[in-house]
Amino acid sequence: MQFSEAATGGALAFVPFSQGEVLVASESGAANLWTVGRGMQEVRTEESNLYFNAKSSWRWCEFSAHPRVMLYADRTGVELTDFRSNPCHTLFRISSTSDCQSGERLLLVRFLGDVHPFHHLLTTQHSAYIMDERFPGVPMLKWDHMMEAPPLFCHVAPGSASGTTKVLLGSQSSQEITLLQYSGELAGGSSRLCHGSPQVLLRPRDSLALLPVQIPHRQQTAAHRLASPAAGHHHFLCDSRPDVSPENIRLHGDHDCPPADGGGGRLLPDPGAGRRKTRSAGDRTTRDRSARDRSAGDRSSLSAAGR
Repeated sequence: MQFSEAATGGALAFVPFSQGEVLVASESGAANLWTVGRGMQEVRTEESNLYFNAKSSWRWCEFSAHPRVMLYADRTGVELTDFRSNPCHTLFRISSTSDCQSGERLLLVRFLGDVHPFHHLLTTQHSAYIMDERFPGVPMLKWDHMMEAPPLFCHVAPGSASGTTKVLLGSQSSQEITLLQYSGELAGGSSRLCHGSPQVLLRPRDSLALLPVQIPHRQQTAAHRLASPAAGHHHFLCDSRPDVSPENIRLHGDHDCPPADGGGGRLLPDPGAGRRKTRSAGDRTTRDRSARDRSAGDRSSLSAAGR
């Protein structure tokens, strides 16, 4: 694919229903469908924000439960757009939600198709919402996530045997990780959902006290690396225990895997560390060999001068 404009501030979404189709949203406000053999087809364009002037060029697009309907989002809300006839329906609007705060903006949109065919996760600086696209404009659930920094990362685990869906939200600068859980069942075409309060999981920099005691300079190195900004995260469920174990990824390649119960953790250094250590050892060996050769040459010169 080749783009005639910058795609920063936008999104790239692969079609989950078939191969060979990709949705692309750019900061100009255009959303295009790229198809193998047909190229780019513009399916929607917006010259301004959807509902009010948020002074932001951020755009997002993603597929919904229907293969010809997409989500189109900016900082002010989310709309459902049908490719075939281009009608638009409001799924979520910041200014119409209850308890909306001044300056609140949409930050994260995620289709939860792996756990429910109609659910979408939306987050702002203050809240997280579960929306059902069959009931647009009415949040099914709402949490106040109470995170210091806005959540920029999200990972969703499929429902367990108990029917509980687990959602992890993560921030970049403050390294916060919050676990959201909800459960429910479909009855008569509507969702009956229940949810618990958000749970704050262990931050990477707080897990240093659970690691084996190191000598001071190694302790300082580990503390520095654990405090670096996050680049993303994902999580996995333990087979033997129902805990959620998040794996945190930081900007320079470190991975930290603290369990949710705070019972320990480990720091996995970036892959280049071993290569750098090997190179350093090789450099020291080369320097030592050169020094021995110079010393031997000096002794030979002194012997020749004495003779």
